[in-house]
Amino acid sequence: MELKIMSSEKFFMCLTAIFLVLAPVFWLYTNLEYNLRVNLFTGFLFMGLTVFSLSWLAEKREKREWKNVEKWVMCRLGRELYKLFNILGRFIYPKVFRSIPSEGEFWKF
Repeated sequence: MELKIMSSEKFFMCLTAIFLVLAPVFWLYTNLEYNLRVNLFTGFLFMGLTVFSLSWLAEKREKREWKNVEKWVMCRLGRELYKLFNILGRFIYPKVFRSIPSEGEFWKF
């Protein structure tokens, strides 16, 4: 039997859905006193909204943090691929490629 772990995004979405579904259930449940119904309704409603907003902010922050890393990796990968294809191009078309690329060509990426 394999234990499946729910991702944090799915967990927060399920938790938000549970809170937002329970809020109207407590509001419509007439056997409770009015003040208790109002307190439970607003409590579950704002717990759901809080979980939703915090998970959204955490996801946005994580994307912003990885954006710089992705840009750096793509730049570095472009430079290395340029060097590799320049070397391979010299073997295939020796007359077209100069032995050393100019600085402008090298930093084009």
